Amino acid sequence: MPGLAREIVVDRDRRLYQCRRRPAPGAAFVEVRRTPEQGSAHYCNLEVCSRVWTCPCCAGRISNERRKELSDALAAAKLKGYFPILVTYTLRHDWRDNLSDLLNGLKASLRKFKSGRAYQDIKSEYSVLGGIRALENTYGENGWHPHIHELMFLEKPISGMELSGLQKWLADRWIESLRS
Repeated sequence: MPGLAREIVVDRDRRLYQCRRRPAPGAAFVEVRRTPEQGSAHYCNLEVCSRVWTCPCCAGRISNERRKELSDALAAAKLKGYFPILVTYTLRHDWRDNLSDLLNGLKASLRKFKSGRAYQDIKSEYSVLGGIRALENTYGENGWHPHIHELMFLEKPISGMELSGLQKWLADRWIESLRS
């Protein structure tokens, strides 16, 4: 974990600060495992904080694992002739907004977005097989900015005109979900 991130969390949660810095309970030693094929190495038998996504160290490691899984899924989809599209769900926010409120609003809007007959019909019309979602949370000048990226897989490629129609439907549906 970068030094600055570790220093930021030290005052808030001691377990986060110690994550991956000492041997795991009961471990006789810390092991280094090499992966010559990939030209990499990693440590084993280290204590982890169990905070997963709130820990800068664990979140980064898990994100790397998910990145590989996503790459594998895209390769398999390509072999099957599936057509992936990326959809991002976001909402207005500013620096005064509470992260918990923003996350709750985002999740509630997504539930509304994906419920009902209209969404089922559009999935059928465009042969949506499924998707892979990831919640991303950034912080900047306007405060917290939670958003969801979803990679949707369609059974077959669609034309540019069909894609434009789907984009418009998705955008209109998302705006409506945010309003209600």
